[in-house]
Amino acid sequence: MNDDELRESLKMLAGPAKVEEAMKHDPKLMLLVVNCSVDDLALNFGAGAASTYADFPFGPKKYEIGNRKGQLAMMGGLDNFKKMFRAQPGGTFEITRFDGVGLTATFEIPISGDINGKLRGKIDYKCPHNTSVCLAARGK
Repeated sequence: MNDDELRESLKMLAGPAKVEEAMKHDPKLMLLVVNCSVDDLALNFGAGAASTYADFPFGPKKYEIGNRKGQLAMMGGLDNFKKMFRAQPGGTFEITRFDGVGLTATFEIPISGDINGKLRGKIDYKCPHNTSVCLAARGK
């Protein structure tokens, strides 16, 4: 989101009078959220606790999996989350492309829970939103 789009989002959350004050405090609206599913597998990735926009630049970067500042938290499930698993230490999520066209990443994550082992994969998303960044990449 650019600053104008962030202001519009804050208006809904904080009210118009509080937008400028909220902007001074590095508001955290969806720093990075990646949800994906294929067949019976669903994965949810999100910014770790206390992360800021500086931790999640709009571009390529390799992240450790975890729930600390600057890390990506991950959980997943099979069969509509009837079987759940969580990431264990040592996993990585590497974004190789993150721009207005889309996001491409690879991951390798040890998991445990109802399912144990190592999860490896690739994500290749096209930017589906009508934010200024996505629209500019589509030439609109």
